[in-house]
Amino acid sequence: MTKKTVFIWSIIFFSVTSVVVFQSNIGFCENVNGYSRNCLFSNFFEKFIGESFFDLSLSLFIVSVIIFFVRNEVFKKWVRVMRWWFPISIVLLSIIPSRGHGFLPPLISKEEVSLFVGVLFVFSSFIIFIKESKRLQKKK
Repeated sequence: MTKKTVFIWSIIFFSVTSVVVFQSNIGFCENVNGYSRNCLFSNFFEKFIGESFFDLSLSLFIVSVIIFFVRNEVFKKWVRVMRWWFPISIVLLSIIPSRGHGFLPPLISKEEVSLFVGVLFVFSSFIIFIKESKRLQKKK
């Protein structure tokens, strides 16, 4: 995996989730009496894919831009960690209920978990970038 590949996939992921979330704002829905009707994507896709994965896709896009400024050794370490992080995040977001029902407390929703996972993704990436960069500087 290269930096360019990560960047391209982050653009695709961010674009798809943005279109799904903002479909009524960008003209993919018919406006009938102030309500969006006949949208390109169903309500299921908007709630499950769009709102759930939008924060994560935005986080990946931000980190993928920053990746171009780190050394290849740091990038490789980041990829090793993110190969586990990203699929676990997607599975976690897929199993969390939309509105806090089931076995979870009612205060936890898919959108809150998505925001938390996205912010944690950015912070963990920065920690990896800083830690590995310092380690490589000491090595020289």
